[in-house]
Amino acid sequence: MKLLIQLFLIATNLAAPIIAWSNSSPGNTNKGNQQHIASRRDVLQTSTATLLSSAILLNTNVKPAEASGGATAGGAYLLSAKQRYNARVQAGAKALFALNSTNNFNQEAAVQYFTPENNGEGSWSDFQSAGYLLANAFRRSSSTAPDALPSVKGWKAFAADVAKLEKAVLKKKGKDAAVLWEVCVEGLDRYLELVELPPVRDL
Repeated sequence: MKLLIQLFLIATNLAAPIIAWSNSSPGNTNKGNQQHIASRRDVLQTSTATLLSSAILLNTNVKPAEASGGATAGGAYLLSAKQRYNARVQAGAKALFALNSTNNFNQEAAVQYFTPENNGEGSWSDFQSAGYLLANAFRRSSSTAPDALPSVKGWKAFAADVAKLEKAVLKKKGKDAAVLWEVCVEGLDRYLELVELPPVRDL
């Protein structure tokens, strides 16, 4: 908008002296002079129109680009991702935390949590999908590789810890599983912070 106003003022300042001179010149009754002046007016008007049109296009074209970047970098795209995945992430996080929240690791519940056939909300299978997709939405630019995002790095580190817990659960190593669960909760809280969610104990 500032550029548009500046160009308009420049065009106006250029036009005023020429129009005033053409109206006051003693020779303005001469047909040749009149044609010459008319020609200069036409050029000036055309140039002014071009400048104003360019300014308008520039002013209108920048905003969508900025809006697009904003949507990718924490705007509408991120908001949409939160709406789709936040509830699923929280459900999966709370179910994982509940496996040992009373300092008594629940082997049966853990097996159910990791069962591939159990892919509903609150299962590890669903948490895996929603957790990664939510992490991937936290980007400043659409050209940023997912693996370069802190949120994705946090998710992958947490998922690697959960993979170790899952192996211990399937091998029925309750004591090992309880220790690994503590590690997973620490990684989970780091991940939740990166995706702007509270610690799992506060969910």
